Amino acid sequence: MIPSRTVTFDDSLHPLLLIRYDGRASNAHLSEALAQRSRYLARGERHVLVHDMRRASVTCSSEQRRMQTDWLRAHDAQLRACMMGVVFVTDSAALRLLLSIMHHVQPMPMPHVLLPTLADAVDWSTDQLRHFGFTIDAEAALAHFDEPPARRIA
Repeated sequence: MIPSRTVTFDDSLHPLLLIRYDGRASNAHLSEALAQRSRYLARGERHVLVHDMRRASVTCSSEQRRMQTDWLRAHDAQLRACMMGVVFVTDSAALRLLLSIMHHVQPMPMPHVLLPTLADAVDWSTDQLRHFGFTIDAEAALAHFDEPPARRIA
């Protein structure tokens, strides 16, 4: 049986990249997600990232935390060059604490925020896009998220 995918990438609103987490990622899932994120950074394109963690598991092994902080350290220069901002979406107090600890251990090299709703994340992300001159892309993202769910592309 193939395990369900716990991490999905959506770049249909580029330069807004949305990564959704569902359940608990195995080390293999996390490794593939970090590899995919590395491939995206290799493009060298500026973007804002939304980590939608509303359905993510709160548990994360020490090995997974190490994998993430090692990845952040290894990609620091690319993150600084490409990232206009990153937002983490979760209403879980435990996950917010875990993210805060990780960001203390390895500070984020770009503007970042933790927010409780996707609507808040879209507002923050589109403000970042506008700030960096991506006004048309910001308006497209807002229009996408304002549509009824049945009409959305992603």
